[in-house]
Amino acid sequence: MLTLVSSTALGGCLALDKVELPEIPDYPPSVLDDPNTAYPSSGVIELDFGGPDPMPENLELLVVLRDPNLRQSLDYRVFVDGAPGEPRLRVSETVESTGELDREVPIRVPMVHLGPPRCHRIELVVSGEFTNGVDQRQPARDNDFATMVWWVHSTDSVTSDVSLSACPIALDPLYFREDPL
Repeated sequence: MLTLVSSTALGGCLALDKVELPEIPDYPPSVLDDPNTAYPSSGVIELDFGGPDPMPENLELLVVLRDPNLRQSLDYRVFVDGAPGEPRLRVSETVESTGELDREVPIRVPMVHLGPPRCHRIELVVSGEFTNGVDQRQPARDNDFATMVWWVHSTDSVTSDVSLSACPIALDPLYFREDPL
């Protein structure tokens, strides 16, 4: 009684009902080519391992991770030549929140996984969180992911040139294939 009287006397408000706040939507991230990238995902990356200059340790792909959830950190995983369920994870990193919609991120793929003579598929998968199941591409929450794919054509001076037609999956989305690679 005393509490009620003192809060009323001070002009305060006594809330007895629960107030439900609206749920903040969890939007999925997206991934875009950085305008300054040397290797956009729309083309084929040509690597010549037999050239006069030594190859760098990593292939650097510049991307922009866009996420309307400004306070959320994002995880990304890079797979080279792998199908779902295969242990082809090559790079795994966390990109901390910057408070900005766009985060410019360099993705570094070790050249050791891109050697000739071969056509390689680099897949980047971005999510707020991944599961730890068999398929390492699986996000923890449905539809909380974005992907980007690059194709790499690797040659050297010793082996014959590899035709991109040797990459029959180049036009087939990986997730819709029924036969293994």
